[in-house]
Amino acid sequence: MIPAKIEGDSRPIGAPSNWNEAESGRCGALFVRHDVVGGLQFMTSAWEPDTNEIGWLLAGAKIQLGVSARQHPVVNLGVGDPPEDGLPVFTVRQSIDAEGKRSVRATIFIPPTDSKGGAVAWADATVEGGSIGEAVGQAVDYAENLAREQGLI
Repeated sequence: MIPAKIEGDSRPIGAPSNWNEAESGRCGALFVRHDVVGGLQFMTSAWEPDTNEIGWLLAGAKIQLGVSARQHPVVNLGVGDPPEDGLPVFTVRQSIDAEGKRSVRATIFIPPTDSKGGAVAWADATVEGGSIGEAVGQAVDYAENLAREQGLI
């Protein structure tokens, strides 16, 4: 993950005073915003997955949080708002039932363009004698047409 600037940041945090670059490597700046959530103080930072991490996340990998401490502090982990220039995202998942039939679900997420929030349109296609690519194409076409009909894109 790559640390990123966060909207409303108040200050960058640098390496701890006892940081040894020769032993532990470079320690870059982390921009934080001071938030209060449920009466608790948080320093909130933003992170961007690199291209490989995006692929792993879409393939089902989990986000992991590591904390350097003897006791686990109170933490808050979530997803921020998408950028205003965000593009629709298609995902495709395949499954195989007990009889060996392949199913494909194509999902399109449309980032919000106003205060109503994001929207999702999805479609399923089953492969019966055809290729997975054909099923994906059908499901994606259906999801995109549905999103257009609903005025999402």
